[in-house]
Amino acid sequence: MDSFREDMSDRATANKMVGDAYKIPPSFVEETTGLVVPERLRRPSAEVQITGRVDEAMFKKLCEDFSKIEKGNGNKDSLDISLASFGGSVYFGFAIFDRISQFSKANNAPVSITGYGPIMSMGAFIIQSGDIRRMPENSTMLIHPTSGEMRGSIEDTRFELAQREIIEKQYIKVVSDRIRKSGRSDFTDEELDRVMHANGNNGTYFTAQEAKDFGLIDEIV
Repeated sequence: MDSFREDMSDRATANKMVGDAYKIPPSFVEETTGLVVPERLRRPSAEVQITGRVDEAMFKKLCEDFSKIEKGNGNKDSLDISLASFGGSVYFGFAIFDRISQFSKANNAPVSITGYGPIMSMGAFIIQSGDIRRMPENSTMLIHPTSGEMRGSIEDTRFELAQREIIEKQYIKVVSDRIRKSGRSDFTDEELDRVMHANGNNGTYFTAQEAKDFGLIDEIV
């Protein structure tokens, strides 16, 4: 029995020594690879800038930037995006949103998006793709109805209107889901619809604090 107790005591001592050896020293961090490095040598997040009009050119540049990151030797464990846009194409806004989400899932990389200056229209939609959504105090967000030109016959315009209603419902669903995910579990799609169509269908402007309170961002920086 005494031998058994001594053996157990030795094992406990050994386990404690192993545990103590594994403790990360102060000012050091463990990367996702398991490598422990000084804090000053921590690999920075991959960085991307999304600025200007939301259109085909913006989507193309984003895809090129992501391709460089994915093919390179840099850090793919997290992604920091700087965003500034007055908005633009609804369809390319959805494409950019999905491309960011795809990058995050493929690389298991949390995405942080910081909106600077104008975060408006489809810019306000794109920022919702971030795991962490940020705005400085001097930035402004605008949520308003989707819009566009309609030409052609009555049948053509009816067809286009039906499609636009589908897109707007999807916009509302995506943004509302993100708001609910931020902690406002009782938030409804109808609430966002009212905000979008407020002020004579011109939409609603948000300061950084208002956007945070509403659930459109997570942090003010």
